[in-house]
Amino acid sequence: MSITRLLILSFLFFAFNTSAESLPRQKFYFKGKVKSDMPKSFKISFLEKYPMSVIKVNDPYQGDKEFSFTGISLCQLFDLFSLDKASSLEVTAINDYVATFTRKECDKSDIYFVYKQDGKYITTELMGPLRIVRANLGVVDKLKLAKEGVYWVWMVQTLEFK
Repeated sequence: MSITRLLILSFLFFAFNTSAESLPRQKFYFKGKVKSDMPKSFKISFLEKYPMSVIKVNDPYQGDKEFSFTGISLCQLFDLFSLDKASSLEVTAINDYVATFTRKECDKSDIYFVYKQDGKYITTELMGPLRIVRANLGVVDKLKLAKEGVYWVWMVQTLEFK
């Protein structure tokens, strides 16, 4: 077999095996007031064991287009993974950006931690594999995006219940 043919076959193998449909391999971390039966680190496959919501969101970071996102709500995160005494959740992204959410605000929020967009796993190129979106906003006014955008954490890495 020629070297050119071998290179082409290798390229095709890797191209098809690293598609957006592949299960993300990144690890995420639970810290703080987490239930004792929860792992300290997990992958997306761990979340898929739980009931998920599919929500429609106009994504201001993707040209205001509407997408279907699959994920878990802020309230579900508190209910499923944190101790009852946890009153807040500090979310840290891979670039050390931090956003804090309180248990009190979860009932009236439309905050979701999502890992699929239109049925496919979210890649890092699309701010994944785990990111935060807000439902029921419609198209976000560009003048309000700076304030609204603080909740839209990309590339989530750590979930710390306090």
